[in-house]
Order: sequence, then C-alpha cells, then structure tokens
Amino acid sequence: MSDDQRVQKILRGAIAEMPSTIQSALSNPKTSPSDRLKWVTLAIRVFQGPSGRPITDDDTENKRKAAEILKAAVPDLEEIRDEHRSASLRSAAAQYLLFIANKVG
Repeated sequence: MSDDQRVQKILRGAIAEMPSTIQSALSNPKTSPSDRLKWVTLAIRVFQGPSGRPITDDDTENKRKAAEILKAAVPDLEEIRDEHRSASLRSAAAQYLLFIANKVG
C-alpha cells in the first residue's frame, strides 16, 4: 500500500468517526454557544461531503448521520439566534438555521 493510500485510509477512518464526535459535543450541556456553532460548522462540512473525489457508501452514511445531527441542533441554534447577547453568534446561528432548512430539510 502506498503512502497516499495509507493517508486516505486514515482520513476516511477519522471522517467516519466525526458524526459521533460532533453529536457527543453538541449533546454536552457544558458546550458553550460558540463551540456549538463550531461543531455545527463541522457537521455541515461532513454533510456537504468530500470535494474533488468520488462519493463512497461511507460518505453517504456520514451525510445521513450529519443530517440527523443538524436537525437535532435546530433548537439550540434557535436559542442562540433568539437569545444570545453576541450579534455575530446570533447571525451565525441564523445562517445555519437557513442552511438546515434549505439543504437538509
């Protein structure tokens, strides 16, 4: 196996674990609003899938898991959008909610 193939295998393994890592962080009540937005950003990246390479069955499964995570994050995002004192966090939460509504369903 070439070095490139090994790197790809390691990266795919790490990406496969991302949905459970994201879900765990978002379900932790101690996660701050800014960190929640960072995890949602990562979930969106997983949902959007790989760029520049063919989509695999693993990618499809990761997209499905990321969609579930994003849907579950909606109440937290709505709370940040409606109640947080930071305008930038409120704006980011509103953008993510719009993305989820338009792309995830």
